[in-house]
Amino acid sequence: MAGRVRELGFGARLMARREFWIIHALVNNPDKTPEEAIQELLRERNSQFQQRRDSTRTYVRDRLNQQHAFHTMQSICELAYLLPADEQIKLLQLVTRLQRKAVPESVMRGGIVKVAFADRMWLDLPCLREYISHRFSFAPLAMFKGFPTCRCTGMQNRAPCGDHCRDYPPQEVQEWENRNAFIAQLTNCIPRLGHRMDFTRLGFRLCVRAFENADVNALEEEAVRAACFWFALAGNPMWDTCVAGDQVDEPESEQPKAFDRARWAGWKNAINSFGVHLVRRSTQALMKDALAAMDEAERTQ
Repeated sequence: MAGRVRELGFGARLMARREFWIIHALVNNPDKTPEEAIQELLRERNSQFQQRRDSTRTYVRDRLNQQHAFHTMQSICELAYLLPADEQIKLLQLVTRLQRKAVPESVMRGGIVKVAFADRMWLDLPCLREYISHRFSFAPLAMFKGFPTCRCTGMQNRAPCGDHCRDYPPQEVQEWENRNAFIAQLTNCIPRLGHRMDFTRLGFRLCVRAFENADVNALEEEAVRAACFWFALAGNPMWDTCVAGDQVDEPESEQPKAFDRARWAGWKNAINSFGVHLVRRSTQALMKDALAAMDEAERTQ
């Protein structure tokens, strides 16, 4: 894992933050644990307070807490997006532990510990949800239009060149898939529907784009692959939401459609039918994993 994470592409402001390098070390050092990273993050927070003479003022402490929490979440996300799903485990463990980490602010009269800012800082990680929601869009998919499936096919040829080619997916597509894998795995850890880390609606909107295109000749392999990651990694919460008949307004539709069992079945049929058109071995494997996860989710109802 150590050589897989690159520093290039991160802004100077983020890389100047100690939080980034704490998360970076967690990813790169196999001996470093999430709990150790949390303790380092807390020490860094205290250090920031000690460096400010006016840190006793409430608004200053709140601002420092906001900056600390935001840059921690930003570092987690940006590094996760460079890692495939099976290498994101330590970051997912870190998120899970942070959600349970209260930050004692001060001791009040009677020895009562006041936990100020905790709800906005760690508990349920609202900064993480805000960062993911604001940064997640379908713009990358539009940008991928015209991408060659690999360098050996030429810019205009999107036909698969064969499984021997190692250039697919391109780096930009790979990071898009890693992003969806990380958010899907966060969603799979939720204790209940509607939790702050419930991002099923992002997954559903991607499914609409991937599976509800009437023109089979205009299939977006990148969208189908990303949607399959959602089913493979977050099949249970996706299914539970469909069972609940969650209503989601779709900006591109005149009438909102329920994400229900009927729609789930339609997506399942679409994945089965797409196997004829999307023949790349890695894509076929993703679709197989997605269908297996969907079957498993249905059985666990």
